[in-house]
Amino acid sequence: VSVNGHADDCLLITVERCEQARLIAAMFGIVPIDGSIPAAQIKDYLERFRAGKIQALVATHILDDSADFPELSVMIQMGGHFASRRQEQQRLGRL
Repeated sequence: VSVNGHADDCLLITVERCEQARLIAAMFGIVPIDGSIPAAQIKDYLERFRAGKIQALVATHILDDSADFPELSVMIQMGGHFASRRQEQQRLGRL
């Protein structure tokens, strides 16, 4: 995976809409996480992400409250604005 020169980074891209997540995932060959993914599959993806087996994820708000990524080195927010101050704090807390 190489997203704009971040080939060696643990990368999370956040988006607002499921369609955005799927489009970005398809364009860059990375794993999408949104509300249509079964909970067991999300858990597997997150475990593999934390272990370094998956290098990049693109996710909707589904990860705003429930995920902690101490290994995360780059976060890219797509969509132009945070929906709320709370969401902004949750997402920035991932870094």
